[in-house]
Amino acid sequence: MTKINTNKTINENYPSLKFDAAKDSNINLYDTEDLIKGLLISKFKNYIFIWEYGNYFVSYFVSRTSIDNFESPIAALFTECVSALRASFLVSLQGYHPEAITLLRRVHESLIRALAIKKNPTNIWNITNASDIRRAERSIGINLDKLYNLESSFSHSNKLKIFQIGVDIHAGKDVEVRYGPQINEKEFALTSKISIFWLYTLIKSATKLFPDRPDDYWISRQHESAKLMRDYLHESKSGLVKDCDQIDKSLNSKRAKSSQQGG
Repeated sequence: MTKINTNKTINENYPSLKFDAAKDSNINLYDTEDLIKGLLISKFKNYIFIWEYGNYFVSYFVSRTSIDNFESPIAALFTECVSALRASFLVSLQGYHPEAITLLRRVHESLIRALAIKKNPTNIWNITNASDIRRAERSIGINLDKLYNLESSFSHSNKLKIFQIGVDIHAGKDVEVRYGPQINEKEFALTSKISIFWLYTLIKSATKLFPDRPDDYWISRQHESAKLMRDYLHESKSGLVKDCDQIDKSLNSKRAKSSQQGG
């Protein structure tokens, strides 16, 4: 095996590779991503405005909240949600909509587990290691069927694409296989609603997961901030409004139960 000469540049060590062509290709890709981002921002201005506020409000809570060691597992899951939501938002804006859906599934998995651990702190490792999130959902009294099945729906969509390619080949048609960033307003709108739903859930659940932690500024704006998220879903006629109701009912029932036990 030939050793790399550390006194030479990468280009000099690999003289047959077309690094200039790679640079041009990447520049074209960046330009395409920026173009898609600009078009989507222009088309979905209200969503972008509301999402950015929700992200700010949740991030403010994280940055201003101190935790004890025993709260660290829940905090790790909660902050995972915040990071995955932001990443999903960014990749979806650049035209990678299926990838955004995958990141939103991480939010689902993390936040439901955090709520389940809060209710059953002695069962933390079983909840964390369980492969099926449905059991954790049931433990907190919710059933997010549509969101749970979303990832499998995208897998089914891929199967349909492959099936259609087979049909076109058999019919003697030219087959075009697309990849990379694409504008799909239907998929972008879907990810936007799901992302807003999880922002709503994070805002509503924060004080349940970390009671007596938020400052007065955050507490005084929690209700209206959550309402902003819910109103977006309502105005866009999203069925996720019913899932917001499930979240509210679950959180309120837990508070009632805690109050009775405390009394």
